[in-house]
Amino acid sequence: MESRIASLEAHMVHVVDDVRDIKLETREFRKDSATEFKQIRADIGAVKQSISSAKVWAALLYAALVVALFATLARGFKFI
Repeated sequence: MESRIASLEAHMVHVVDDVRDIKLETREFRKDSATEFKQIRADIGAVKQSISSAKVWAALLYAALVVALFATLARGFKFI
């Protein structure tokens, strides 16, 4: 009986070491993922800024297209 208990205690030492390793790896993963998420948030912010800039350019190009279309129509109907 005592030999079984000694064997179980020896195995528990290995289990405790494995749990400790898992905890350390989890902490490292959390630190790494936090850093990665900060980088991703910064990249998303840059993409949002780029999309906002593209919207302004698109609106300006659309306005220029409308002006060109109306000028062409006015010229065709001899309003100008």
